[in-house]
Amino acid sequence: MAKSKKDKSYQEHRKKLIRQISNATGVAGYALDKKLSDEEVSTLLLNLEAIHLLKKSVNYNRYCQAQKTRKANERLKQFLDIKESEILNTGKKIFETLGWIPKKEHDKVIADVKDGYSEIEETFVETIDKSQEIIEQLQVRIDRLRYQQSSLRDYVKFNYGDRAWKEIQNRFNLENLDD
Repeated sequence: MAKSKKDKSYQEHRKKLIRQISNATGVAGYALDKKLSDEEVSTLLLNLEAIHLLKKSVNYNRYCQAQKTRKANERLKQFLDIKESEILNTGKKIFETLGWIPKKEHDKVIADVKDGYSEIEETFVETIDKSQEIIEQLQVRIDRLRYQQSSLRDYVKFNYGDRAWKEIQNRFNLENLDD
């Protein structure tokens, strides 16, 4: 029984000391009671006057931090506000600008693009046709030259022998018609 009465008076004394520290610092009493040991409470009580002197600066610092937080929250709120979104507003302006292009001009641009595509397609088809003609002409010429070379080979072989033909073939770097 005596012990609990002693504990009760100890608790009341500690609360009184913590209240003094709370008044001097502006820190809530429950936080001081929860986080400070008896030794730390005694140390703070010994320096209570110095702590009280710091209170003005601490309060001013809290005020400045609150102002910065308020401004940051306002900027965040503006950023998140879809009505003030720069990206959304830019998109709206582009959409409105495109909406101002008359349908007649739009149709003309589309028609010009289609005409340009048709011209390119016609030119491409003409180029392919011309290339095929040139290839056919070259094939005819190659066949004629092969025939002439073959006839020349037969003439040389018949009149001058195989050796003479080999010399001519090596000297003029002729391909072997027998291959």
